[in-house]
Amino acid sequence: MVFVEGSKESIEGDLSVFDEFSVWSGLSISSEKSTIFKAGISEVERSRILMNFPFAEGDLPVRYLGLPLMTQAMRRQDFLPLLERIRGCISTWTKLKSTGAKMAWKDICKTNQEGGLGIRALKEVNLVYGLKLIWRMLTGNSLWGKWIKTNFLKKKNFWEVNGNAQGCSWIWRNMLNLRDVANTST
Repeated sequence: MVFVEGSKESIEGDLSVFDEFSVWSGLSISSEKSTIFKAGISEVERSRILMNFPFAEGDLPVRYLGLPLMTQAMRRQDFLPLLERIRGCISTWTKLKSTGAKMAWKDICKTNQEGGLGIRALKEVNLVYGLKLIWRMLTGNSLWGKWIKTNFLKKKNFWEVNGNAQGCSWIWRNMLNLRDVANTST
């Protein structure tokens, strides 16, 4: 879906961009499948556009992705059909009977050769990325690390800063909780 100013020149400009995209990618728009919708243009401009471009003419309002495209602001009743469809989908999710997991998470985290899916355990991934954040902060090679030192540490030592900081993000608290692990792994 492309929105343009309602003039022949504006449409020509957009089509030239599509032509250039076609040269680069090999993909082109299908004029037969394209529809032009107009709002707020004169009858003369409408005629100029339809005479120069091989697009079908559509009328507003039209539905796109479940919602009507309109020339005025949408009201509550315009959203209701979509909301009801969403509610219907959600209600079917809650009515499904759970039979339990078909496979234990520890088995899913095994390698493919061991019969698992090769997915890494989330606790392990969280630990690794937490330690990586500590390393980035301490080496000072990242803008983020410099920001943390300036705003959170404020010239204090990371290893000695108070771990009970209220109002801090969960990432920062996680990093503080990983200090013992990081200290032993160095």
